[in-house]
Amino acid sequence: MSLYIYIFTLSLLKDMKIKSIKSVDFENAIDIFTEAFINDPLFIFAFPDLENRKRLTRIMYEFVVLELVPEMKLKLIGLFENEKPVSAGTYTTPESTTGWTDKLDKAVKEMWIKANDNSIRLIGEYSMESKNFNLKEPHFYFNELAVLPKEQGKGHGKAMFKYVESKCLKHPAAKGIALDTPNPENVKIYKHLGYKVVHKFKFHYLTGYTMYKEI
Repeated sequence: MSLYIYIFTLSLLKDMKIKSIKSVDFENAIDIFTEAFINDPLFIFAFPDLENRKRLTRIMYEFVVLELVPEMKLKLIGLFENEKPVSAGTYTTPESTTGWTDKLDKAVKEMWIKANDNSIRLIGEYSMESKNFNLKEPHFYFNELAVLPKEQGKGHGKAMFKYVESKCLKHPAAKGIALDTPNPENVKIYKHLGYKVVHKFKFHYLTGYTMYKEI
């Protein structure tokens, strides 16, 4: 590697940072989740029409970022490149709230009204089905991971995993990280990162995979 390329590579790394996403970047986070998940098998199943899928996926992630994250005390993080997020994710710690609240119930009803499409309930039904399997030991849960399509293949997703795993290592009680996915391609990626399938479940014609990695 030439000195010029080495210096250029170091400068790129300095411009990339994983940190909490604050309110000023909520809209960017919603954009990232929407763009990344419109081709996810679950969203294709729930919303077959592409234009409707874009609309409903965005409504879904407006709810996640603006309502679910603060109320359930989820961690919302992003990989920033030149101070702009190109990847977004949420994860749950053992301290996160697990009970449903009246505020969330109201927010869900407002989401349904805005969506004006009963198929948006399918995303919630999948989420409830995925939670039927519980690990006994305290752990982190990597709820969402999204990378802008044009930024995929650059190792951003792997970097986000390493970040969450580093947080888990420092936690006094957590023993590992769990996640779920209905995407078989993701299963291959997560296995490569050391995650194992610990549970499978059927959701209509899809198969959901719960995966876990001891940290």
